Amino acid sequence: MSRCKIVYVVTAVVIAVLVILAFLPDPVPVETEPVTRGPMHVTIDDQGKTRVIDRFTITAPVTGRLQRIELREGAPIARGDVVAKIEPVPLDAARTAELQAMLASARSAQSEAQAAASRAEAAWELARTELRRVQGLAEGGVVSQSNVDTARTQEETARRDVNAARARVTAAASNVAAAQARLLGSNAPTARSTVEVRSPAAGRVLRIPDRSARVIAAGAPVIEVGNANRLELVIEVLSEDAVKIRPGNAVIVEEWGGPTPLRGTVRVVEPSAFTKFSALGIEEQRVNVIADVPDAPPSLGDAYRIEAQVVIWSEASAVKVPISALARDGDQWSVFVVEGGHARRRAVTIGQRNPREAQVLSGLKEGEHVIVHPGGDVQEGVKVTEGT
Repeated sequence: MSRCKIVYVVTAVVIAVLVILAFLPDPVPVETEPVTRGPMHVTIDDQGKTRVIDRFTITAPVTGRLQRIELREGAPIARGDVVAKIEPVPLDAARTAELQAMLASARSAQSEAQAAASRAEAAWELARTELRRVQGLAEGGVVSQSNVDTARTQEETARRDVNAARARVTAAASNVAAAQARLLGSNAPTARSTVEVRSPAAGRVLRIPDRSARVIAAGAPVIEVGNANRLELVIEVLSEDAVKIRPGNAVIVEEWGGPTPLRGTVRVVEPSAFTKFSALGIEEQRVNVIADVPDAPPSLGDAYRIEAQVVIWSEASAVKVPISALARDGDQWSVFVVEGGHARRRAVTIGQRNPREAQVLSGLKEGEHVIVHPGGDVQEGVKVTEGT
């Protein structure tokens, strides 16, 4: 073959290759993210508010003229401090006899509350002894961890029963003091003796309905006090979400106004739901989830709005993939994996999911790159170029 013909053949081949390359599709630019391993949790997110655990609404023990209240909201209060003064009205003989009977009844209730508190303290001591015994057996491998958990729960329940019983003793003592104060008017013909209303607990003034001097009826609220540093969370969740929550679940509060999230624990899921209308006017059944916050900051007060996340599932080392990479392929989940510069569809088995990530049970390995937000031009075998 002559040199001229060789030149013609080579030129024809080069032109043919260039034509073929010109008509080949360009690689599809895609955004990818790696399959990672790390902590993952699934939460139920909803709004709630803070609430003072130990709140006391102090009411007027007698009918009379309430002197102006000089205290202000937020003022510190010690147990036994005078929070208000009332000048009672005189009482007739019939009313005096009635109040004497009420005083006797209040004293009987006080004795009963003290006896109940003694029984609760004995039960608590027995529960603590049982917990120590079961923990010792568990260390020796005689009993399982579930027995320790049961004993710990019983001890915690007994402790809360003691706190409740002590609170009832305090309330009963306040009722006795209130009944005694009501009798003051019967022993004061001019009705000018002053009844001092005292706080049953230490804390701060939470609310004063009206601090002006006025005539007030017995039983009317005068002031609210409580320990503002002992807060609990009241989270309103949908009833279908409430059935997934258990006491002991972790609670994370991020949107409360502070720089770091707050951590809490679910104490109780209330057994009764209530009806509430959403912002769109949709009727919803909601349930209060009560959570303890052991380290509530002083800046967080009563009835403050919060955004809470109740953790219903967590895994310290889960293989996970961005939720935006998943697509339905019939009855299965699938993703596009980048292999050798091409998109390859792969079936995967998914476990738990949250709004950002999904747990991968099978089909993917840590470190592989998946295409997120795949468009219609991403198909099996298509050449792709990874972007950022």
